[in-house]
Amino acid sequence: MPGQADKAAGRATVKDSCARNLHRLINVVKFLRLILEQLASSGTVTVREATSKAYTEVRARCGCGGPGRGGKAQARRAGKEATGKAYTEVMGRC
Repeated sequence: MPGQADKAAGRATVKDSCARNLHRLINVVKFLRLILEQLASSGTVTVREATSKAYTEVRARCGCGGPGRGGKAQARRAGKEATGKAYTEVMGRC
């Protein structure tokens, strides 16, 4: 995971930097893991609900603003759309 030194030096936000790409890749893995955990936790959870919860959790954990930056309504909207679209929202802001 990109370290604090990368974030302080601004490398974590520079397009095509190794630190940014690694940060995004790690968040993709977290996002998919959380979706699968949500789906496995109960037979009644929909993909929409699982995606919404995963989106909110990844945003809160990745240090790029969390729900305060886009709010719960934005996370719900992303959960309503296809998983790929929600992924793009998460990764595009990190």
